Amino acid sequence: MKEMHVYKEWICDEKNNIVYMSLSKWAAYYKLSPVKSGRLELWKSERTGKIMDIEKANGYGLLHKEFRQYADHLFFVGNADLDTPKLREYYC
Repeated sequence: MKEMHVYKEWICDEKNNIVYMSLSKWAAYYKLSPVKSGRLELWKSERTGKIMDIEKANGYGLLHKEFRQYADHLFFVGNADLDTPKLREYYC
């Protein structure tokens, strides 16, 4: 995996370009697992020990049953400079 660091609010490469990877690769990187809290379907990162949002291009959160459908879509990490980074689907 390439060298990554936080630049401004994103996870970037060594040249400060935003890193785009498939959702499945980000899930492996952050060691994400589905968690339910009442009616909410959340994602927890073993790497950070925190809940992490996964946001589809339309702004809605990713449901557990939708993971396979979006597994090959490109995502990037925003809010990386904060306590709760968020995976966001890339769209043009």
